[in-house]
Amino acid sequence: MGRLRRSRLLFLIAVCLISLAAVVLPVRAALAHDALPSPDVSAFGNASASYGSTSLIDLATPVVGMARTPDGSGYWEVASDGGIFSFGDAQFFGSMGGKALAQPVTGMAATPDGSGYWEVASDGGIFSFGDAQFFGSMGGKALAQPVTGMAATPDGRGYWEVASDGGIFSFGDAQFFGSYGGGVPAEGPSYMRFVGMAPTVDGGGYWIVASGFCSSPGTFLPLTATGSGSPVASLSGLTVPSHGCFQQVRFQFQVPAPAAVGYDVRYVTSPVAAPSGQALHMAGSAFLQITLHPAQSNGYGGPLDVMGSGASNIMEVRQTQNFEGYMTWVVGLAHAAPVWVGQPAPGGSQFFIVNIG
Repeated sequence: MGRLRRSRLLFLIAVCLISLAAVVLPVRAALAHDALPSPDVSAFGNASASYGSTSLIDLATPVVGMARTPDGSGYWEVASDGGIFSFGDAQFFGSMGGKALAQPVTGMAATPDGSGYWEVASDGGIFSFGDAQFFGSMGGKALAQPVTGMAATPDGRGYWEVASDGGIFSFGDAQFFGSYGGGVPAEGPSYMRFVGMAPTVDGGGYWIVASGFCSSPGTFLPLTATGSGSPVASLSGLTVPSHGCFQQVRFQFQVPAPAAVGYDVRYVTSPVAAPSGQALHMAGSAFLQITLHPAQSNGYGGPLDVMGSGASNIMEVRQTQNFEGYMTWVVGLAHAAPVWVGQPAPGGSQFFIVNIG
């Protein structure tokens, strides 16, 4: 009987140990995984990611940028709500976290001695902490496109802001050396979304970087704007170029052209002739309607119905209205795609371009 009791006792002890192992081992595995150095900070070359990261922090909003300390032994991360997270020898000097923001924070820059930093918001607002001084900002001013990043001058007595259209705004001792703002030039970079910048060592220049054509921001929502009025935009040419991952419908106007043509660009259920309202049959399964005002095609000698090459999303482009200063074209697409527009010519918009892709 005693031997049987001992066997039962040993059996129960074994069951308890197995159960305890089943609980402890996953916990130990989880702790071992969580202890991995900086899974959201990747280091290359002689950079170290061992200073820490926000990987174990329950963030209210995502991290959108970072800056290093002068000796490279630490860094800050900034979140879109303005929260600052310090690692290594980076000190915390304050943040916009938990405070009301008109627009989200998109980037940051540190002072040369690492005793302060700036945050920049998408409306161009600048927030200074530590020994970082405020030299001005685009906050509260009209912007064609949102600010996506910033950089400080070598002496910390100024900074630049960069907008997604390539516009550069200089403050303090930061000098202006040029930009792509306003859609200049008419080709290439004016359709790219610029996402950041970096200055040269002496502050005598800077680079700006774009995410590329395929990443350019587009929308399925209507796009509208009021034009500058006279003169009326008179159509002189229409082309449908393809740029690989996106296509364009390019309207060219006679000179003199208005400073800005008004537009209403939106997807419609089916194309109709205006102002009669007669239904039209067009190639495609999605239809993008482009109305320009004040605009006309009275002197235009080109085709009013352009068929696509079959190699792109655009299947047909057809004029559906030229009446009392309103000119409408409908684009028949194989499938709906995000849309963005541009008028790349300062001082007179000779082109109006619709990008699809």
